[in-house]
Amino acid sequence: MLSFNEYLTEGYDNFFMEDKQKREKYAQQVWDVIQRSYEDKGGIHGNGFKSIQDMIANIPFWKIYRQDDVVRAVLLYKDSNGRKSVASGTDGSRAGILAMAKMIKDDATLDRTYSEVSSQALFMTIKQVGAKIIDYIVPIDQAIKKMTKDVLFTDTKYKKEFIDDFDKNIKLFRKIDDEDIAKIRSALYDNCYAREIGGGHIHPKVMIGNANSLPIRKS
Repeated sequence: MLSFNEYLTEGYDNFFMEDKQKREKYAQQVWDVIQRSYEDKGGIHGNGFKSIQDMIANIPFWKIYRQDDVVRAVLLYKDSNGRKSVASGTDGSRAGILAMAKMIKDDATLDRTYSEVSSQALFMTIKQVGAKIIDYIVPIDQAIKKMTKDVLFTDTKYKKEFIDDFDKNIKLFRKIDDEDIAKIRSALYDNCYAREIGGGHIHPKVMIGNANSLPIRKS
């Protein structure tokens, strides 16, 4: 009998640009999962998210978890000076949430990608890696060098907004002791920033993972 971890692994698919037939087969489900996941955030915007066809044409790497032919969890990546996670979502099922937790942990710890996170994505990452999250936070000076096409704001008001959100959700990390929580909080404050994301909205973020990740490629 397969263990649950083995079952999850067997349920993963990696779809690159050349996997056109498979991408088209699951595109509607992937689109629906992403739209559902960003609905309460005002939707998802930008290149690759205007329509299903835009997603097929401009999001080069999809990682999905499915049960039979039902898509439960999705991570989408672009090449942005290296492999970068740009969107994620689940269908709300337990299987989808567990699969997403594993994907997020792998992305943070396996040196193959980087992402900008805040709120729920950040909290899920912390829950998965615990106090070791400090090891995977990209220092602010490296983040600034990485995001060469964007203006990053490091004003105190954005840092305070970021940390206030963390403090409001601190009960999520009850398995982490108070001393480590204080260290995580300090690391987040020191290395968070804000930038404009779609429609002129400025959002605080922190960079997680490997700032020197390689471009997307099918091995």
